[in-house]
Amino acid sequence: MAFPFCIPEDIEELRPFGYQVHQIHLPPTQDDQFGPIANIGTIAFDTHEELLWVGNIHGHVTSYYWPMERQLQKDKDMVHLSCMSFLGKDNSHILVAGCQKVMFKVDVQQGSIVEKMPANSEYIMMKNARLYICAATSTGSIEFLHPQTLQVVKTWNAHSSKISSMDAGHDYLVTCGWSTRPYGNPSLDTIAKVYDLKRLEQLAPISFPAGAAFVQVHPKLSTTSVVASQNGQIHVADIANTDQVRVVHMTLSSFMTVMVMSASGNVWAIVDQDNAIQLWGSQHKLSFCDAPRPTEFADAVAPVPHMAVDSDLPFSTIGMPFYHEKLLSNWGYERKLEASKQSPAIDPDVLKQLQPDPNGTGRAQWVRNPRKAPRNHVDKSTSREINGSLATVLRPISEKASNSEQCVNAAANAFAQIKLPSGIESVPQMYQCIPITYGDWKNSIFDFG
Repeated sequence: MAFPFCIPEDIEELRPFGYQVHQIHLPPTQDDQFGPIANIGTIAFDTHEELLWVGNIHGHVTSYYWPMERQLQKDKDMVHLSCMSFLGKDNSHILVAGCQKVMFKVDVQQGSIVEKMPANSEYIMMKNARLYICAATSTGSIEFLHPQTLQVVKTWNAHSSKISSMDAGHDYLVTCGWSTRPYGNPSLDTIAKVYDLKRLEQLAPISFPAGAAFVQVHPKLSTTSVVASQNGQIHVADIANTDQVRVVHMTLSSFMTVMVMSASGNVWAIVDQDNAIQLWGSQHKLSFCDAPRPTEFADAVAPVPHMAVDSDLPFSTIGMPFYHEKLLSNWGYERKLEASKQSPAIDPDVLKQLQPDPNGTGRAQWVRNPRKAPRNHVDKSTSREINGSLATVLRPISEKASNSEQCVNAAANAFAQIKLPSGIESVPQMYQCIPITYGDWKNSIFDFG
């Protein structure tokens, strides 16, 4: 479902911001150390692929479409890290700082700490502005650090309490923050302050009566900035001419917590207190970066063909992996049970001696016991039906009857009765013996090669 902005139809510049194109609601997930995780801390658009990165307050980072490969580095001086920034466009080193007295220079390719240095202040935000690294302190001031030496070039007291959002682009820095009042708690400033990074001087601020909480500098329009409040009111203003302001209202279910714009300027995302990520932009220009490269996904798992597992399925159809241990089907001999022997057929001579029931019912018949074995006794032999006298006699020792001498004599008689076929006619020609005759040429007639 799309929610249009309340903007005039003739404003072409604002049409890319006109519709909600997608919404992602992040449910709480269980973590072993921190418990349920759902609080989104920051989001960022990828500048090379069509990815949106989402990070929560416990350090978990997720990308949509695909999760990133994490590089974790731990140091005893890492107590309270809160911000980082690349030292250059083509530089693999990042500056990591926070509310602590030590900063770190980290190589992201090797995943190692290159250098430790003392921090001049406690930093909560960082932005790389090409000329300087703008670092926001916990007291509401901005320190401009040199990208090479990381020394403080100048300090700007932007807000009296603390800074809620800042963004840098096209040699401009725009900040939003809180200010203290004589009575009561700190409140959001009704202006967004602008600073010129080339001349290192403050410019005319952007008026925002609703309370400026978030700011973004447009990546394509050099003097355009987007200022937003917590309840969804947005002002699109020109830094060079602050009188030209366009007001946009958006529908939110709760207060806004994060706002970020893509590198192409066509899509921007906001996060509310319900941990829902909303993407806003044009449905015809929904691209995060100008020249995105294809995102690599994992190989799709081939679907398993349907197989009817029944009594007619041969076991050879189901493949077996390589194994080095005993299988579950390898039961020991102690679990082997011999099937019960079937009752032997009644001798026909016995059936001929059947006599009718003396009571005269005519149904039951009886016969005298021939006394070939003790009463209620049967031969303890295997249940297999084996044809042939030799196979019947040569049974395993565990399956033989108790009379061993009788079995030995029966086996000897069975071997004596075996007749093997003999004669040259029964032997194939290739295996027959070749008669050797000698003549005048002797051995020369044979090819022993």
